[in-house]
Amino acid sequence: DLARYKAMQAYSYVRAPFNGVVTYRYADTGSLIAAGTDESKNAMPIVRLAQSEVLRLRMPVPASDANYMLVGGPAVVQVQSTGEIIHTKIVRFTRSLNQDTRTMLTEVDIPNAALHLEPGMYANTTFPLKHDRQALVVPIDGIVEGDQPYVLLVNKKNRVVKQPVVLGIQGPNCYEVVSGVSAGDRVIVGNQGDYQPGEKVTPSPVDMNLTSFRQTSRQSRNQGGQK
Repeated sequence: DLARYKAMQAYSYVRAPFNGVVTYRYADTGSLIAAGTDESKNAMPIVRLAQSEVLRLRMPVPASDANYMLVGGPAVVQVQSTGEIIHTKIVRFTRSLNQDTRTMLTEVDIPNAALHLEPGMYANTTFPLKHDRQALVVPIDGIVEGDQPYVLLVNKKNRVVKQPVVLGIQGPNCYEVVSGVSAGDRVIVGNQGDYQPGEKVTPSPVDMNLTSFRQTSRQSRNQGGQK
């Protein structure tokens, strides 16, 4: 009889498989709850439990950047609600693209031992993908994009020349130009529609302050990743 009563008493405790915090209670004390068996279609949960010591942040990475995703690769997370900046690493990704959005789901884990971050918060995530210390760069306003990107150059005779280019990595204010222009070429920046190839111009040099672009990094930014 003692063993039977102990077994029955054990059923009065519902134990979760992990430590966590109760975030929602579905039933009050004294409520009649259907048994949670596979045959019971009316069964309902008792509580909702969240494990918040480690939070998982999911981001959709564009197809153009999916090749750069590596387990252990760096990621910088900025939590919008707290302003906190967290340096972490990529822990997993799906290795397949969503056919509708052409993005690949990528995840990082955020330590949260103090429980100061809440599930459901949003964050901005930056992935440093590639660095090139010797990149030849052109301001974004100097590139005319399309099926075939090009720039307008001013040759030695001060005439406008349309020059197709091949673009490489992209920074926040500039493009790397893999081919099509050389160091020292004069590129028209902005208002390219006002010029025609062959037109003679009087160039006026402008200091674009490209010093900060010498070490160009391509970054994939994801806004609104859910934690």
